[in-house]
Amino acid sequence: MWRWIMAAVMGLVTLCVLRASVLAGSLDIGDAAALGSLDSTAETQISAKADELDYDREKGVLEARGHVVIRRGTDELRADYVRVDMKTHDAIAVGNVVLVRPKATWRGDNLAYNFKTRVASCDRFRVDFSPFQVEAKAMPTAAADRYTIEDAFVTTCTNPMAHAHYKVRASRLDLVPGSYFEAHGALVYLGDVPVFYLPYWYRNLREDIGYRFYPGYSSKMGAFLLNTVRYRINPILRGETSLDLRSRRGLAGGQAFKWNDPEGAWLGEVRGYYAEDQEPMDENDDPALENISSGRYRFFLKHGASFSANDYILVQSEYVSDRDFREDFFEDEFRESRQPDNYAVYTWRDDAFAFNALVRGRLNDFYPAVQRLPELSFEFARQQIMDLPFYYEGATAAAFLDRVEPKEPEPDPANEYSAFRFDSAHMVYYPGRYFDFLSLIPRAGYRATFYSKTRGQETALVTRTGTVTNYQVDASGHTNMFETPFTDTLTVTNDVEAGAKLRNRFEVGLEASYRAFSVWDAGGVPMRHVIEPYANYTLVPEPNLDENAIYKFDEVDKLGEEHKLRLGARNKWQVKDQDRARDLADADVYTTLRFHRPEGEALIRDISAEGELTPVSGVYVRFDGTLNVDAGGVDVFNVRTELKPDEWIHFAGEYRFRKDDFSQVSADCTISPNHEWAFNGYGRYSIEESRLEEVGGYAQKSLDCLAFRLGAGFLPGYTTTAGAQRDDEVRVIFGMWLTAFPHGKLLGRYTQ
Repeated sequence: MWRWIMAAVMGLVTLCVLRASVLAGSLDIGDAAALGSLDSTAETQISAKADELDYDREKGVLEARGHVVIRRGTDELRADYVRVDMKTHDAIAVGNVVLVRPKATWRGDNLAYNFKTRVASCDRFRVDFSPFQVEAKAMPTAAADRYTIEDAFVTTCTNPMAHAHYKVRASRLDLVPGSYFEAHGALVYLGDVPVFYLPYWYRNLREDIGYRFYPGYSSKMGAFLLNTVRYRINPILRGETSLDLRSRRGLAGGQAFKWNDPEGAWLGEVRGYYAEDQEPMDENDDPALENISSGRYRFFLKHGASFSANDYILVQSEYVSDRDFREDFFEDEFRESRQPDNYAVYTWRDDAFAFNALVRGRLNDFYPAVQRLPELSFEFARQQIMDLPFYYEGATAAAFLDRVEPKEPEPDPANEYSAFRFDSAHMVYYPGRYFDFLSLIPRAGYRATFYSKTRGQETALVTRTGTVTNYQVDASGHTNMFETPFTDTLTVTNDVEAGAKLRNRFEVGLEASYRAFSVWDAGGVPMRHVIEPYANYTLVPEPNLDENAIYKFDEVDKLGEEHKLRLGARNKWQVKDQDRARDLADADVYTTLRFHRPEGEALIRDISAEGELTPVSGVYVRFDGTLNVDAGGVDVFNVRTELKPDEWIHFAGEYRFRKDDFSQVSADCTISPNHEWAFNGYGRYSIEESRLEEVGGYAQKSLDCLAFRLGAGFLPGYTTTAGAQRDDEVRVIFGMWLTAFPHGKLLGRYTQ
């Protein structure tokens, strides 16, 4: 009897404990345990948390109330009340409903959702799939990866839909989160004002997809409208189609295809652009030198691929219709490089060795070039020779070189030549440390350069015969003419092509350096100064092959006798900032004593310096310069300063000077008084010519989802060194883009 009473009591206690654990608000229910027909894996297990939980194991029904959180796999359902049928996986959620899935978040007052099929339906709701939000009265059905929504509003604004700066209302919206959506019967609103209607609107949700347009004006191009549509063809290939209208120059269009490996192993692009130019030549072009037709174009190809962690290939090719095309239609690229670069290179590299196979040439014959057809090179990083105390460094290159001049005007044959060159340089070092502070590194090396052709001189005696006409006045005042025969001999020297020769170049040298530092306290702030004086002595006897006998392709062919000593000191000033050393200044000051030098030059010709300054956070200064102590004055001086004390202002100023060449100052400043407005101004002034080269700026208004920019620039007219007159040029451009897609904004000041 007592045994049965004790069993009943224990059963009642167990039931109370189980009930209490459910009311405590945490319950994990494996599907197999609940239904006996599903796998009890982590992906199929449902976990529930709430203020109150009630699970009827017999019916397989879970009810949760108050701060409910239901999770299964990657799905999470939150609401005030949720009822889950564990047999069908159907869930009914009511009150402050939030359904979180990997690519979208749904919000509404009620929701019917199946955790197994992941199909949802609900009344009034909002869905967030970054960067878009959709709001609709009802969603009849939503499959696992595709949603069909009736009478929907779409926007990227973060404000409530009723206060969105722009929105699109669609009669039907087909949505695949993270991929694309299709809107049918789309009406676009700015605020509450409808502005235009689109029967069909497709939007890829990737940043590089969509339509961009840039209206503007340039006195050189007239009013223009630049249009670009970007689209994805498949996961690795996307396209870009351009159609540009310029009132003075006419219609132009382009097509581009870009590809990339999702794993990052390769990427590339091919682009074409054609312009039916109504004014291909301006008044300064010489028709005798440049015959530019109205049909102007270019083709561009670039591809890069990595085959492993050690090797890769790069290919670039560009062909243009005329030498002015890039300057007229792609000014940003022209400023970076005056002429196209065509090459293909394969590189294999590790920590000790590198191999390069390069082909470089020109495709347009109106550019000068040094073609390498091909060039193979090997580079050996400085490395220890077995267990010896010696280190080796070397480089070897073999190339077929061809120097060509522009086809027009007629090139000088003396400036066009070709040769095979084999160049191999080797250096051995013996580093050592002495007296616990002094580093000495003596070195010795040899460089052999073989030329299949060299330049020689031929002397010849030329005999000339002829007559000299003389005039004589006789006593009567009459002028008589008579001729006198002559014969003379002249010595004439001509440049001729000589045979193959080998240039031998030997080098010895010594590097010496040591490092010292001092530490002091500056008002409670630890400071440190590190100084590293150094000296580098170099002796190269005169090579056996005279420099004038070598065809000049690059710097290798200009190497000759050297005897010099470079003296310098690297300085670094540091401050301790949060237990780390922060550089305040880093500067290198040096000069060279040239023991072998042209007659009349001083032993010390110049003193140079270069370095960086970061005195406080947000201030950066970089400089380099050369002081000519022989002739007096500065030969080169460049300084660039950037100020960014906070997120509201950014200033960059630069001064560039080269004696007898240029002296130029430029500045660019952007001020953002708040998150909505930004103002920019920039300018460039030539001190050498006392001429303003360029000035401009823009004003930008940014809303939470839209940004507007109006920019303008002015390039004053001037007279070129050749005497041609350039007219004033005015440029104005307007841009508007969604802030959620920053790649859609202006990439340059005037053109995309």
